[in-house]
Amino acid sequence: MQQRFDAILGNFSSSLGKAGPRFLLAVSGGVDSMVMADLFAASALRPFFAVAHCNFRLRGEESDSDEELVSSWCESNGARLFARGFDTVGYASGRGISIEMAARDLRYSFFAEICSRESFDAVVVAHNANDNAETLILNLLRGTGSRGLQGIRQVSAVPVEGCGVTLFRPLLSFSREEIEGYAASHGIGFHEDRTNSESKYKRNMIRNEVFPVFSRINPSFIKTFSAETGYFSQVNSVADSYFEAVRPSISEETSGKELLKLTLGALTSDPNWEYVLFRFLEPFGFSSETISALARSVADPLNFGGRVFCSPSAKAVLSPNDITVVDGSVKVREEKAVTVVEGPGEYRFGDVQFRVSVRPWLMGEDPKRPAGTLVFDSGVFRFPFIVRSWNDGDWMVPLGMRGRRKLSDIFSDGKKGLLGKGKAGVIAHSGSRVDGILGERIDDSVKVTDTTVMVTEIKII
Repeated sequence: MQQRFDAILGNFSSSLGKAGPRFLLAVSGGVDSMVMADLFAASALRPFFAVAHCNFRLRGEESDSDEELVSSWCESNGARLFARGFDTVGYASGRGISIEMAARDLRYSFFAEICSRESFDAVVVAHNANDNAETLILNLLRGTGSRGLQGIRQVSAVPVEGCGVTLFRPLLSFSREEIEGYAASHGIGFHEDRTNSESKYKRNMIRNEVFPVFSRINPSFIKTFSAETGYFSQVNSVADSYFEAVRPSISEETSGKELLKLTLGALTSDPNWEYVLFRFLEPFGFSSETISALARSVADPLNFGGRVFCSPSAKAVLSPNDITVVDGSVKVREEKAVTVVEGPGEYRFGDVQFRVSVRPWLMGEDPKRPAGTLVFDSGVFRFPFIVRSWNDGDWMVPLGMRGRRKLSDIFSDGKKGLLGKGKAGVIAHSGSRVDGILGERIDDSVKVTDTTVMVTEIKII
């Protein structure tokens, strides 16, 4: 194991392009990090390293005992130790985040601070092949796209903005079984975190409950996962190149609080547009579920625009022609209700219930209907259609008139009708020209004429 480790360390050191790189080892006291520290100390490459330890004060005396173990190892091996205690529970509570996320933030901020002050070139952490497999499963469950299928990368960056320090994982190709075997054969002391046996956290649940099942199916599944993540990494490299190639033809220049603008025609003409859409939106914090909902709206032939999809920090506004991502602080008007009418039956738009029916049009029948009832020539007014909130650009040619009128002007006439301006339901198929206002009036293009055979009747009930 030492020879394999030295080969990995040597290749990484060469990639840094400098003689005698300085390494900061993240050592918790667990078996993985204690073995990593020993491999550094015994390396034939004689690397320069120091140790950093975080006491998260989550397990009382056990946490203090971990710190004592790491401190004793450093003293015995002549390694400099940077140690700090944290109020992890208080940090998590104050920011409304999980204990896991709080520990991660505190840990890497501490490492970045040391690297900046002491000029270390890389932070070294002891993630192993089992950790990589756990991350792969977690990413699949969260929905992180093809990039999540890469699992953990051996070399990345310390996740602190402006830090600029490399994060190195030299044990990533070693299984936990190999690491524990090395510890046993070399008499390396370590502490077992009792919370590892609890399935309170998602990662522990996968480790303790899911992986035993995988092991019964394929005893070598850890090696299989490690190989697969390598292939996924190559696939993602191809996907990155594809995305960068199509990006300019789909996105437009933006400024201010308008963060991104995508042209729908160019987007949906791409054969892989759903993936391209994911790549555009994922950096703004949109979840897979939200992006999928937006994609369904884009693909809907009745896409009328006006819908707003939110992430924690941004909003994506869908229109018939584009998707605009704006800063989350921007106030945008969202469609309050949408009803898709596939055929005859009873429907609801917001608080309003209405019935849709199709019947023959009797010769000589009076086209005037009671209040709340509209009739359309079924020959030109077809299913499916939608009832939605009105948009500022909507217009119609009111029955009996020749010129178009904006709905905003119709509402401003002072006769807001049965539902009122705020609750008015627009009957439409696509685009800005509407077929009618629910319970109020219809567009001249769908009126009953002398040649009408069948009518579609919409009645508020």
